[in-house]
Amino acid sequence: MTTYKGIKGFNIQTVSSDPPAPFTGQVWYNSTSGTVKYFAVQSASWATGGNLTSARSMLSGAGTQTAGLAMGGNPPSGVTGATEEYNGSSWTNGGNMTTSRFYFAGCGTQTAGLAFGGAPGSISATEEYNGSSWTNGGSLTTGRPSLASGTAGPQTAAVAFGGSNGNQSTEEYDGSSWSGGGNMITGRGVSSGAGTQTAALDFGGEFSGNPLTNLTEEYNGSSWTAGGALNNAKKVATGFGLQTAAISAGGEAPSKSALTEQYDGTSWTNTTSMSTARAALGGAGTTSAGAVFGGATPPGADTTATEEFTGGGPATFTVGTD
Repeated sequence: MTTYKGIKGFNIQTVSSDPPAPFTGQVWYNSTSGTVKYFAVQSASWATGGNLTSARSMLSGAGTQTAGLAMGGNPPSGVTGATEEYNGSSWTNGGNMTTSRFYFAGCGTQTAGLAFGGAPGSISATEEYNGSSWTNGGSLTTGRPSLASGTAGPQTAAVAFGGSNGNQSTEEYDGSSWSGGGNMITGRGVSSGAGTQTAALDFGGEFSGNPLTNLTEEYNGSSWTAGGALNNAKKVATGFGLQTAAISAGGEAPSKSALTEQYDGTSWTNTTSMSTARAALGGAGTTSAGAVFGGATPPGADTTATEEFTGGGPATFTVGTD
């Protein structure tokens, strides 16, 4: 019988607990769990998740891969305030928003979500979600559609930026009211966002004379500075993650796209593309465990599809048991 020693020339180390700092390629036997494990660098991947209850695009998202929130949008039946909750495998209906809207921003968690701005018109209304129902919060100082999708922060410390017609204004929310922050360098609409109120990220979008841009800007809680440019200029994509570890997924580049890029705080790197090309989609989560849902697919039909993202990088894998 072929053995590991016969192949590699040495035995597998037996340990009672996994090594605290394994090296790439290391293999060991964990006598406590009775498993053979190894440490390697894995590639990023997308996997099929549970479908939304209703197909829609121009929606917004919040939360995590296993506790997500999809809200609003503009399905074929018309603008909606419908809310759905994700448990990592399936979606169920939550409480409807007070104000139906699309092309708005959302952030927070499944049990403490926030929605603000949007269309039709230039909505200034803010709503707060408690896991079952929505209540009105403080209105934006400047009502506007097409704020950054995936806008950053928790319910009590959110930040809104960008908007249609090259809006540059930034506003910060304290859980009850909005106040002015530092203006963006280049105002733009239908861009994507990620991060927190004091470490936000904006990327892509459109502005006058530029139907698609690859611009990235970073916010420190008071002012914006230029970041590394996207590899692919795009708009109506979604974003999630942190300023130093963000994902840009889908969008129009210029046609509906499955392109995915990852930001490390300095530059963007192309990573594994989604299975379904789409734009105007929702997103939630982190670079290690994210999700996208809904959106408009070629040639323009709205979808219910959800895809779950697993980030690449070093990881421990189990290959067998006693």
